[in-house]
Amino acid sequence: MSEINFVELQQQIIEATRTAFTELKAARNEDFYSFVLYTRYSPTVIIPTANSEQAYAQFCKINSSKYSRSQLDFDFRWSPFDWEYQCHGVEHFFPLNDMLEENFDLDDPNCESLQAELYATMISALSVLNSERLFGEGTDREEITVFCSVLDSMDADWLEMKSSEILNPSSTHTKFSDILLKLKGPGPSFSLEEYDKVYSAFLKHFPSTK
Repeated sequence: MSEINFVELQQQIIEATRTAFTELKAARNEDFYSFVLYTRYSPTVIIPTANSEQAYAQFCKINSSKYSRSQLDFDFRWSPFDWEYQCHGVEHFFPLNDMLEENFDLDDPNCESLQAELYATMISALSVLNSERLFGEGTDREEITVFCSVLDSMDADWLEMKSSEILNPSSTHTKFSDILLKLKGPGPSFSLEEYDKVYSAFLKHFPSTK
């Protein structure tokens, strides 16, 4: 049985994320357009990642002959796993990641519910930091997209969309939602809530996003 205190975990995520992103913004006087937390299918780590307009422009300059304009504008601009500042400040997450490694068990009969609760806890932590204006305020905040994702998992499709809806101003989420639709296409024709146990469990934490 997995033994994770998600209340304590949320506070750990808040503190680690606040430190990591505050240090990043202080170290790089750049125009950041996205801050993200992501995990993986076997959710034993949480990783901070971010990207700026300057870092993205440099990536495009270096890779302009390697990738198409469409790939650069969509795939790489919005792939948090490929960003310049992926893992910046990850050392602040080491204690909580050690705890997840020790306690998360994929063989746990409640595994799907635990995964969903981890996703929800990541979003809730970012929501607290959003209320602290860590990601800016007013029109400046509208230029920054905050969301959560999962590496190597189909959960990423709906988690990115749902977390963006919860965390961002409506105008920011609408733009990001349009980008995700271009990247990944419309969702499945069947009901995810009926067939995806993790998604179904997740909606219990955020029923208003159904």
